[in-house]
Amino acid sequence: MSEYILKPCPFCGSEPMLGEVRPATRKSPPLFGITCIHCGAEMTDEFVPELIQRWNTRCLLYTSDAAD
Repeated sequence: MSEYILKPCPFCGSEPMLGEVRPATRKSPPLFGITCIHCGAEMTDEFVPELIQRWNTRCLLYTSDAAD
């Protein structure tokens, strides 16, 4: 897989991972997923560019500038 830029998890701000969730078969295309390594948030799609675009454009719920 080529290099892609993934934004941090919108829920916790941790690093996500991109990978193949299900390999292609004669009856179905491969399925790719992005998963947060900290909180487990995930998203899947058959097409990597669309998956990355959807992951990177979700609303951000985590901010590192949160008041104590």
